[in-house]
Amino acid sequence: MKLFIRFLYALVLLFLLADCGGGIRYTLDPNYRVTSVRHFSSEKEMMYDSIDLALKEELRGRHPSGGSKTWREYWEARIAAWRRYNNVDYENYFYRHRKELGLKDVQ
Repeated sequence: MKLFIRFLYALVLLFLLADCGGGIRYTLDPNYRVTSVRHFSSEKEMMYDSIDLALKEELRGRHPSGGSKTWREYWEARIAAWRRYNNVDYENYFYRHRKELGLKDVQ
C-alpha cells in the first residue's frame, strides 16, 4: 500500500510540474546578487514581460542583448521567430506597446 501511495504522489507531482508552463525571472545587480524574483503563471505572460523589458531598454538607449548589434536586428530576429512558430499574439503585442512608448517602427 505504501508503494502505491508513493506512486500516486509521484504521478501527481509529475502532472503538476508538466502543467506549469510558466517560469521565473531573476534580476541581478552589477555584483550578480539577486535583487528581485518574479514568477510567471504562463509562457505568454513571461514573453510579454520579456518584450516590455527589451522595449524599455531600447527606450533608455541601451544596447540590445543576445549578440545583436542594433535594435532593428534584435527585433527582426524575434519577429522572425514569432512568425516561424505562429505566435502572432507576441508580434501584435510588440507593435502595440512599441507605439504606446513612442518608438519608431522597426520595418
